[in-house]
Amino acid sequence: KSRPMYRKICDASDRHYDAVIESLCGEIIAEGGYLNITASAVTVGLTAMTNGLWLSYLISPKTFDRQSAANAINEYLRCAFPKHF
Repeated sequence: KSRPMYRKICDASDRHYDAVIESLCGEIIAEGGYLNITASAVTVGLTAMTNGLWLSYLISPKTFDRQSAANAINEYLRCAFPKHF
């Protein structure tokens, strides 16, 4: 059974990245005493956002606004963790 080349090359590092992000989000949640939020949910949202932004950059590198992308990520994290951002 053949897998797409990206998955063949990046599967392990993507899983590692997700695990690190989820662990960091878990630490922030514990430190801030956040209720009604899970590290896995924040990780899924953040990963979806960064993957989407990366795709936007690949599709339109000349018009991609890096500062707007960074601002969007910061806003997401500010909403998820208002005591920290």
